[in-house]
Amino acid sequence: MSDVKEKEVEIESWKGTYTRGEFVEVIASESQGFRALFVAYILPLIILLITLIVLLQTTGNESLAAAASLGVLVPYYGILYLLKEKIKQKLNFSIRKLN
Repeated sequence: MSDVKEKEVEIESWKGTYTRGEFVEVIASESQGFRALFVAYILPLIILLITLIVLLQTTGNESLAAAASLGVLVPYYGILYLLKEKIKQKLNFSIRKLN
């Protein structure tokens, strides 16, 4: 186990008998992990860097470029928030009891 933190995950259907508070292992496919990583971290970084470089080249104003680069992330994460139900449908987890 690489991460042993307590987290709450919503599981809509499962096989087996589980009780609330029971220790389980949450399993997701590797491709889902990469998709989540890309959407949450890599794509925003790319957007931030492109905005920063373009504005630095066009305006030469570092303060404006930095502020705008951070500012473009607000609508990005806002859109992610609005699409959370659609994203949730694409992420599937399974659980397995820990012995």
